[in-house]
Amino acid sequence: MTSFTFHTPENSQGDTKDILNKVQTKYGFIPSLFNYMAEAPYTIDAYAYMKGLLDKSDFSDGQKQVALFAVIHYHDCNFCTTAQRAFGKMHNNVKNGLPTDLIKFLDCPMQIKDLFITPIKTSHDSAEPYGFIFESNGKKVVHITDTGYLPNTMFDSIRDADVYFFESNYDPELLLESRRPHFLKQRIFSNK
Repeated sequence: MTSFTFHTPENSQGDTKDILNKVQTKYGFIPSLFNYMAEAPYTIDAYAYMKGLLDKSDFSDGQKQVALFAVIHYHDCNFCTTAQRAFGKMHNNVKNGLPTDLIKFLDCPMQIKDLFITPIKTSHDSAEPYGFIFESNGKKVVHITDTGYLPNTMFDSIRDADVYFFESNYDPELLLESRRPHFLKQRIFSNK
């Protein structure tokens, strides 16, 4: 399995150092995701582009936080939740994060003003895993995390996006060598 460097401004140089310093200045901290994304600095640019699309919407800061938390909560991403809570606390109207009753699960297409959100089923060992397609003003962003594979039936719906975010760390050899119980390995190997 590939191991990525945890980049900091102190152990980086060039574009990587510049981008991390900008993130630090803007937010007052560097989310861990960015420390790893700095391995390929253009991924931070792509992430900023996706966030820029959300910022161009008519959403209030609170509505933006709700949308982001809904995706994060649905995927049960504790890593992402920590960073998003920190961002949420920066806005006066969401000082303590979001109450769970504001989180809506996106399991069918929806439109919020000029933003179209389409959930797409993914392969993951969880109840109902989804990735999302965000479309607004002729731009398309595909966000798929924690998936084992992408079935051919998904290709048409994700084709021709402006930005793709994929995260998948499925490694059958690593799984076989792990200390996980046999039943859990079998479940993870399943075609879910």
